[in-house]
Amino acid sequence: MYTREEISRQKQAFWTTFGRYMQPVLSVEGSPVNWINYKTGISGISFKMDADRDHAVIMILLSHSSAAVQQLHYDTFVQLKSMLQESLEETDWIWQQTNIQTTGKKDRFYQQNT
Repeated sequence: MYTREEISRQKQAFWTTFGRYMQPVLSVEGSPVNWINYKTGISGISFKMDADRDHAVIMILLSHSSAAVQQLHYDTFVQLKSMLQESLEETDWIWQQTNIQTTGKKDRFYQQNT
């Protein structure tokens, strides 16, 4: 079992390495990007990343205040699922339509464990 300090050091090492790895990748406009807090420019759609000692998770989080808009976004992603998988060359995404966070807020998203 890891101590809190060891887990903290591992997380810091992961995010530092991730940041260095992604540093050369620029945005569509050619400017530097903070990939950990990537802003999509679309209200209610964001990327979320998390890592612990066992795995890392990358999510596309759909959290618009309107449930109807959330559903519309989710349905659009489902329609584009094969194109997304083909362009990322990955098929092991986990799709979850509803996730209840500790705040009680419902979000629709899908994620991939890496």
